[in-house]
Amino acid sequence: MEPKVKEGCVQMVKYFHETTVDSSVKFLNNLKRHYYVTPTSYLELISTFKKLLKDKREEVLGLKERYENGYECLITTEGEVSQMQKYLEELKPQLIETSKLTDEKMIKVSGEKAEADKIAAKVSVEEAEAQKIAAQVSAIKED
Repeated sequence: MEPKVKEGCVQMVKYFHETTVDSSVKFLNNLKRHYYVTPTSYLELISTFKKLLKDKREEVLGLKERYENGYECLITTEGEVSQMQKYLEELKPQLIETSKLTDEKMIKVSGEKAEADKIAAKVSVEEAEAQKIAAQVSAIKED
């Protein structure tokens, strides 16, 4: 324990003890009952204070470790994000080129689809004519 912190603890425990003695006098004056402040109660106060101090130190150390882990995660993530950004910047020209090729293929496909629709229309007209002729032929055959 640092000397400054130790001195503060000593002053605080001294204050607790003195105020307990003062409260004991008030207790005697108001209720006519004695409350004795013994070395045992003083030692118990110190042991309680030590336990509380230990608990708080553990709590603070746990929080410190948690913050350190969070900070390390943030630093790691920042590095990974910067690498991903560099990678994406490197892929940007390829993406633009692929996008152009896709647009060209879409134009070509839409043109071919229009031609296929025209051919499909001709085929359906010819099919209708063929069915009409087939109906005529089957009518003649039956006669």
